[in-house]
Amino acid sequence: MIFFDGLPWKRFFLFGFLSFLCLYAGMFLLYVAWTAFLHPLFFISLQLFPPLAYLFFSWMYFRHAQANDWPSRFLTVFAWIGSMMLLSAVLMGPVYGGSWRDSLNVEVLQNQWLSAAAILVGAFVAHQTKTRVADSVDQMDFIPR
Repeated sequence: MIFFDGLPWKRFFLFGFLSFLCLYAGMFLLYVAWTAFLHPLFFISLQLFPPLAYLFFSWMYFRHAQANDWPSRFLTVFAWIGSMMLLSAVLMGPVYGGSWRDSLNVEVLQNQWLSAAAILVGAFVAHQTKTRVADSVDQMDFIPR
């Protein structure tokens, strides 16, 4: 059994909620622009925006996270993408006027693989780019003058 003792739950849910707000607002504006102008650049931006936003938010979250191991990364993938899908389904009727079933189906679930990979890559990059503190002047990359 996997335990997530080192996971800061308040920070975890705060970053998840902020990523949902930014993603939903950005995707709504890109969708409105695409339907208004039918320009292919808006369609491409609509497809690239969620993975890039997830990459940014996961890097920001895991940059200072205590637990940056594979179980916490996969928990983040399932929690953030799952909450995004559920909250989008709840808002489907009031915002777009459609049924909640339109946003919870197999095609939508299959299209989330790139966002899941972006969260994993952001967490991995944040783990690899931790700030290194030198123990002595001999270990410094440069000598200050």
